[in-house]
Amino acid sequence: MDLPIQQLIRVGGIIGGAMMSVWFLSFLNARLLGWVIKGGTPEKDKRIKTLKNVFLRTGTVLVCLFALIMILKELALDPSPLLASAGLAGLAVTFGAQSIIKDMFAGIFILAENQFSEGDMVKLDDIQGVVERLTLRKSVIRDKQQCLHHIPHGQVRIVTVIAEGDNHAI
Repeated sequence: MDLPIQQLIRVGGIIGGAMMSVWFLSFLNARLLGWVIKGGTPEKDKRIKTLKNVFLRTGTVLVCLFALIMILKELALDPSPLLASAGLAGLAVTFGAQSIIKDMFAGIFILAENQFSEGDMVKLDDIQGVVERLTLRKSVIRDKQQCLHHIPHGQVRIVTVIAEGDNHAI
């Protein structure tokens, strides 16, 4: 199937627009979020860093999905049946993805309640270490043996913050 040059240019424009949108999100994320949530204390700075990472990842995924839908339309592939099928499949997948949804809701509460942040020394149930990364779905903890533990938030029952920020040693 030969694509006309105009169609290729428009697809390139959509990809370029998506890249610019992600850059703009990154710019807003770096400037606006840091300005809205004033720093000052190391704890607030860690919280800002964690929230920036989550917002940027989520925004990037949304921009890519919108760009994909626009590219499908440009290539004369109607995304409506695909989206409708995705809605029905989403209903079916929801039953299988209950744990992922549970993890994400638990992650939202962890972030909203500021239970812990990246860089904190924590004990999640029976695993103790430093939080290397915090996403909506999971926490990545490095223990004393330098092992990385990927802990889904929905499985965490007890959170103990041992030391915040750099006030710890492994």
